[in-house]
Amino acid sequence: IVALPNSLHEAAVIWALERGYPVLCEKPLALRGAACERLGDLADRAGKLLAVNMVRRQYPSYKLARLLIAQGAIGRLTSVTMSHGGGGYSWPAASLAVFERDGGGLLADMGVHYLDLAETFLGPLTPLSYQDDWRGGVDADLQFDLRSAAGVSLTVTLSRRRDLSNEVVFQGTDGRIAIGVNDFTGAFWTNQNGIASRLTATAADGSPATETTFVHCFAAQLRDFLAPSAPIATARDAARTTQLLEWAYAERDKSSSGRGPATMPAPLRLDRRPLCVTGGSGFIGGRLVERLAAMGFDDILVPVRRPATCSSVARFPVRLATVDLLDPAAVGPAVAGRSLVFHLAYGSDDQGRSVTIDGTPIATAGNAGT
Repeated sequence: IVALPNSLHEAAVIWALERGYPVLCEKPLALRGAACERLGDLADRAGKLLAVNMVRRQYPSYKLARLLIAQGAIGRLTSVTMSHGGGGYSWPAASLAVFERDGGGLLADMGVHYLDLAETFLGPLTPLSYQDDWRGGVDADLQFDLRSAAGVSLTVTLSRRRDLSNEVVFQGTDGRIAIGVNDFTGAFWTNQNGIASRLTATAADGSPATETTFVHCFAAQLRDFLAPSAPIATARDAARTTQLLEWAYAERDKSSSGRGPATMPAPLRLDRRPLCVTGGSGFIGGRLVERLAAMGFDDILVPVRRPATCSSVARFPVRLATVDLLDPAAVGPAVAGRSLVFHLAYGSDDQGRSVTIDGTPIATAGNAGT
């Protein structure tokens, strides 16, 4: 099982396949479609299974929606909207790897799930337009519009900075199916006359569905991996989805629409140099980082306490590091080589004064240029 940061997946899968292991790799399999194809070819030559962990395929709610659509419960499918977002990074991560620039951003982390899921309903997709809030780091808010070969429109809207409707809606000519992003067992069906009902997925024998939580769905993914005859997400599936990611990021880079504001106040009188901004994940510190990035600073250290606070500031060209600002032994090496330190950390707990005031000499310790 490969569950490393995104940028390390490809090398780890190659290592495992060359040594004769079947592999279950966390998404994304790789960050280039061609790399996914190469990994699929390597697995074929080695005669080993290569599966990709697309756990949303295991949700009974989506299996139910697929059955209802196939049975004509909402008529002809015309559009799909996928919306998932909240004000912050809610996954209980223990590291900052998700915000590394070489691992992709929100589209590569969460978007790949929804694009893969959409293709299981709609088949291959053609991208139409893409926009996000990237400022040289990793994206945290995006909208991606696509279309299927049958003309069904798809809109994927994701955010770590604002609350969204958090539902997947399948709209048809005769009704709609809506599924909450955290609803594992059922769906709301509404017909063209406005009659609505919640439908619950069941097992093949009519008993309640067994995959009722996120953990259950991961267990189902492991069972599929151990039974190669069961449906799995393959390297070829991953290649198609990753090609959509490549298109989106290339489209963004062409437009350069997210690199910074077109106009700015009079520039600060600062040479471009390595900087440190404590409190950079907060409101004031975040606005300073935005200003510095727009001025062309691309080596900004932002010490943080936990990943949940980093979504907004990670959009910029920053280096995030977990640092205890009250520990001189940790702060010194972290700020070494930083010619300026902006100490904007604000303590809001029982250590408030210590972080905010007493932390100032610590944050600037060992930095002669400050």
